[in-house]
Amino acid sequence: RPPPWRGDPQGGEGPSCSAAFDVCVWLGDLNYRVCGNRKIIDSLLQPPSEMDCRSSHWEGAGAHWDSMRAVLLANDQLTQERAAGRAFHGFQEAPIAFRPTYKYDVESDRYDTSEKCRVPAYTDRVLWREMQPGSVRVERYDSCAEMRTSDHRAVLADLTVTYAMGDSRLSGNKGPKRRALASSAGGGYSVSERE
Repeated sequence: RPPPWRGDPQGGEGPSCSAAFDVCVWLGDLNYRVCGNRKIIDSLLQPPSEMDCRSSHWEGAGAHWDSMRAVLLANDQLTQERAAGRAFHGFQEAPIAFRPTYKYDVESDRYDTSEKCRVPAYTDRVLWREMQPGSVRVERYDSCAEMRTSDHRAVLADLTVTYAMGDSRLSGNKGPKRRALASSAGGGYSVSERE
């Protein structure tokens, strides 16, 4: 029987090797950018102005950031490519609530002030594909704003993954137990087993 997904994560033809696993997590600097010029993107990342706050339509800082982030993500290349079915077919991503993770001046909270003045973007991502819907529960998806040693902000995903012990597709064995695996930003794991 052919695997339930066609194509590799980048949109190619043929079965994907990631389809042989209960869950496949793909993470890192995927290098997708936000379409737009620096001036427009910077304006979306600015705190609300006094005039915004006094407007009769003002709904608070949280609603303001939600609307600005929605514009950023609508122009995010990875979001666009996934929606068009050209990349990471069948993969999921938790909702993004953090600021763009690239490109910062090292040891600061300022976006790139070099001569290139790169446009801030969500280059660092965590995606997953699951064989059984509901196998992955997202506990947290965030960036590490405190880590300033790189021009990227690290991204973390705390996922609880439920999977079958053994895998008949790979080893011919099927275990009766299921495990819940939870990871944390610190790299620790906790495992709980159940029948």
